[in-house]
Amino acid sequence: MIGEGKSDKKSLETSYVFIDTPVFVQKHYHFSSHLFGQLINLAKAGKISIHLTQVTAHQVESNIVSEIKGAKAALQQCRDKTRVLRSVGKLIDEIFYSFQSGRVLSPELLAHRLS
Repeated sequence: MIGEGKSDKKSLETSYVFIDTPVFVQKHYHFSSHLFGQLINLAKAGKISIHLTQVTAHQVESNIVSEIKGAKAALQQCRDKTRVLRSVGKLIDEIFYSFQSGRVLSPELLAHRLS
């Protein structure tokens, strides 16, 4: 009967390791992570055999491409929104100092500093 003793548990063990897409997602596609390193070392030692389906390989590749496109778009959006920071120079330090100290720069003072 399954679950009765160590010999039954041993009979359920296998050296075949199938890796599905969520494992790659969880590790943020960091192929040199500790987990992947351990799996590679075990495979090199002949203790396990790693298997991926074509579907998994395609999903991982597709996810990486999609995430890169999203990251590039977010970076471009950040650059667009922070463009003003390039033109204000040292004024930005004063603005941040004002926010931190609870002061608010008046529009007149701000306009004077920019001119």
